[in-house]
Amino acid sequence: MKTLRKQISLTILLTLLITIALIGLASNLLINREFEKYIAKTGQERRDNIADELESQYDEFKRSWKLDYVHAIGMNSLYDGYIIKLYDADGNMVWDAENHDMRLCGQIMNDISARMKERGAKGGFVDHTYELTQNGKKTGSVSIKYYGPFFMNEADFNFIRVMNIVLLVIGVLSSICAVVVGCVLGSRISRPVTKTAYIAKQISTGNYELKFEPGTRIKELDDLGIAINHLSGALSEQERLRKRLTADVAHELRTPLTALGSHLEAMTEGLWDATPERLKLS
Repeated sequence: MKTLRKQISLTILLTLLITIALIGLASNLLINREFEKYIAKTGQERRDNIADELESQYDEFKRSWKLDYVHAIGMNSLYDGYIIKLYDADGNMVWDAENHDMRLCGQIMNDISARMKERGAKGGFVDHTYELTQNGKKTGSVSIKYYGPFFMNEADFNFIRVMNIVLLVIGVLSSICAVVVGCVLGSRISRPVTKTAYIAKQISTGNYELKFEPGTRIKELDDLGIAINHLSGALSEQERLRKRLTADVAHELRTPLTALGSHLEAMTEGLWDATPERLKLS
């Protein structure tokens, strides 16, 4: 049979642990979801910036593209996970990352796919085409291939990993605190109850001297102790009255019983004759 302290401690501990686990799980899901939204938004902004940067590399007077700058933008985008293809207004190829370095493009695509699959994300590479204009006139278009709906680089994965470690550490520390709090509260609640039960047991054996000292700061427990004290006082008073009544009755019966005994003794020894008159007096 479990003690009250153990039952209270286990109940409080279990409640706190379940609460901590639910909070940790909810926090983890919320952080991951919000971070994925942030990554998706950042990716969209990065693609828009790539299109804007390429749009500015068209020389309207020469009606040609600044290929050196286009190449630099394309390679920087490639290292960020974006594979671009630039076309002029007539749809002719101007610059293609895959034609420039097929091996590097394949390696980057494989790395991103493996990294996202390792995380359990569902998606694949998609193309999105932006129309490029200057002064309201179309100058070309750019096709950007990327892993959709979002992808994360190694730094992003490290951030998520660190956040998960932080949540785990917080969960462990919170669990330790839950154990301490459960034991302290269980002890604080069970101690006066255990003491009250001991006093009640002593009262049942006739010991009315023990008293419960209020001061637990728990109203119900203090009320229970006060009730036990009143019960002890009432039983003590009843015991005192019982003893007094017994003594009074014994005192009142002692004199006639003594006289009756002496009369009967005189008759049995032959000092008195057992006449009807004397038997009536006895």
